[in-house]
Amino acid sequence: MAQEPLIAVLGRPLTEDDLSSLATNRGTRAPSLHRLTHRHHRLARTLAEGTSVSEAAIICSYSISRVSILQEDPAFKELVIFYRKQVEAAFIGLQERLAGLAETAADIIQDRLEDDPDQFDNDDLRKLVVLGADRTGHGPSTTTNQNVTVGFAARLEAARARRIPPPSQILDAEIINE
Repeated sequence: MAQEPLIAVLGRPLTEDDLSSLATNRGTRAPSLHRLTHRHHRLARTLAEGTSVSEAAIICSYSISRVSILQEDPAFKELVIFYRKQVEAAFIGLQERLAGLAETAADIIQDRLEDDPDQFDNDDLRKLVVLGADRTGHGPSTTTNQNVTVGFAARLEAARARRIPPPSQILDAEIINE
């Protein structure tokens, strides 16, 4: 089957109005969500947990493009915010529990140390001092001295030896056209 040639006909020249209309929104936006499905909730939770868009798309069986479109939807944005607050609350709850646990353990050690200091040997006491000093910014520090030899002079001399002589020093040359 023979292809017909493509023919273009100039209808009218472009005007300034045509160019400015390109910058306006022409309603190509996806329709807003009417209802949030289980998949939307799963995607919102996944994104709220800090998963990248590409990973969340794979996990929840969406295209990256669809996830980007959903991220612009007001209802979906609210859903992500809702789940982000839950993630933050869970994290804060865990932090508070761990801080309380550490405080209780420190109190028990303090009580044992005051009641019967002889049950702690010097190694135990030293470990407590090192741990406390480290956590309060007074821990041991190290200094590393490192000598780096660049050899700049030798590298510069080697570069000078490799350079091509200027045209005034070329005695014989032939130009070959292939």
